[in-house]
Amino acid sequence: MASENDIKEYAQIFYEYFNNKYDNFSADVYYNPKGYTLINFKARQKDKPQYSINFQAVDKINEFLEKLLNLSINKITKEIFMKKDIKGFQENSFYVIKTNEYKNWHKAIARRDLNEFINAIWEAEIASTKS
Repeated sequence: MASENDIKEYAQIFYEYFNNKYDNFSADVYYNPKGYTLINFKARQKDKPQYSINFQAVDKINEFLEKLLNLSINKITKEIFMKKDIKGFQENSFYVIKTNEYKNWHKAIARRDLNEFINAIWEAEIASTKS
């Protein structure tokens, strides 16, 4: 199982990269020790966040699902059990949801996931300039 520290180190890799590129970048981590973690990386916030990485343990699965639903994710419970991880974008944020297995949260995986997000952002920027 991934520890809270493993997940914080994963989020820190994203923070170190994106903090220099976006105003007021931060990460909200919702950790459910019984199964899943959601990290919502937020950019271009109006106010500077109090913490760069805001870590919250969510003990009750209902609280955790509420956090997921606040991201406007449709059919999240079916998808998460099928894929075991979900990555996506909102207007000024992007998120990752994974099971708490250590293999999903170590630093090498953070770098791989970071590259996936960077490539997706570049592709979106290129597509918007072609329009």
